[in-house]
Amino acid sequence: LVKALRLQSEKKEMSTVSKAVEYIRRNLANPLQLEDIAHSMNLSPNYFSTLFHTSTGMTVVDYLKLARIHKATGLLESGNYSVSEVASMCGFSDSGYFSVVFRSIMKTTPSVYRKKFRK
Repeated sequence: LVKALRLQSEKKEMSTVSKAVEYIRRNLANPLQLEDIAHSMNLSPNYFSTLFHTSTGMTVVDYLKLARIHKATGLLESGNYSVSEVASMCGFSDSGYFSVVFRSIMKTTPSVYRKKFRK
């Protein structure tokens, strides 16, 4: 019985994290805070943060940065947008900060990355 209850609890927690990941992906262009995401899941920020970290191995903030940079790579590869437009479309209000985060994850600047895909 205890095992069954624990398994049920783990499934519920994974479902919550999956829903949160989907919420993040749908709202990448918007300013998102841990509190906003937790509230959308009807959880306290502290509990949600712990649950997310336990389930994914990363913090909500780190996941949010990775998701935004992942989206940015696709937009930069398309060549249809400037770096500042991409930054804005990915939820960065400051293109300088976007460049810092992009470089820390991708090990190159957004401009250099974008040039690789120009035809």
